[in-house]
Amino acid sequence: MIGAGGSLGCYRDRVVGFLHDVHFEPVIHLTEKVEVKTNEEEEEQIFKMRAKLFKYVADTREWKERGTGDVRLLKHRTTGKMIVERKIKGFPMKEWTVEIYILDQDGKEKPARCFTKAVYHLHPSFANPTQTFMEPPFRCTNEGWGEFEMVIDLFTTEKGGKQTILHDLNFQAPQYEVVHTVSFKNPSQALQAILRETGPLPSDEERKLKKGADGKKKKSWDVDKIADGLVKLGEDDLLHVIQLVHDHKDDNTYIQNNMDQGEFSVDLYTLPDPLLKMLWDFLIKQGVISA
Repeated sequence: MIGAGGSLGCYRDRVVGFLHDVHFEPVIHLTEKVEVKTNEEEEEQIFKMRAKLFKYVADTREWKERGTGDVRLLKHRTTGKMIVERKIKGFPMKEWTVEIYILDQDGKEKPARCFTKAVYHLHPSFANPTQTFMEPPFRCTNEGWGEFEMVIDLFTTEKGGKQTILHDLNFQAPQYEVVHTVSFKNPSQALQAILRETGPLPSDEERKLKKGADGKKKKSWDVDKIADGLVKLGEDDLLHVIQLVHDHKDDNTYIQNNMDQGEFSVDLYTLPDPLLKMLWDFLIKQGVISA
């Protein structure tokens, strides 16, 4: 354990504790699936009349004209339910649905579990223009006649973990998909595990390449032994290891700091060779591993 509210543990290829200065961006592809329905497939028209259509705005307590259109009385063929429908000329009312998915490495849709909340910012003319959903696929269903560009904010449990995407809602096709690419900076171990459900992360491939290169060239240290030795160190020695990493890391070193959790992570396979040699020599000196 480390004092001052921090904790330190060790994994096969990473040390956990606390530090800063991290930049890691797994790339994930999102797809928005949009479905548009006329909702008239099971209905028959009983009455139709041309009229000026108005919308009541509660904030200003006034009726605002939306245009000239048709007011129709529809009857459901099965249930017999009567429905009043309003259509502005050239812009029939449509029900639309937007859903958010993640695409895996094969392009297949997966639940967007990396997000905990989706907030849709619709056109101001909607009665409820800001709508929040807490469960995948974050399905947002509304009815309207106009096309518009909406802002969608997607949140993770990470500090500052918000992704914002723009979606152009249109009725040119009954169903369509839009793919966005988003990057996660400094994801926690938990978020990385969720992201790996859709395929390997960029750091995973880098680790394999580094490990393969190490296997071809004889080294005076063993990364697996270093990982095993770190878990045997006491608190003061672990603090010394963190300081070594902080002082001798390079631009390729993957370090993650989660101050809220008191967690510091480093991927041993991304450490520069001189630093790995320092750790190796230190662990041998402490007697926790043998050459």
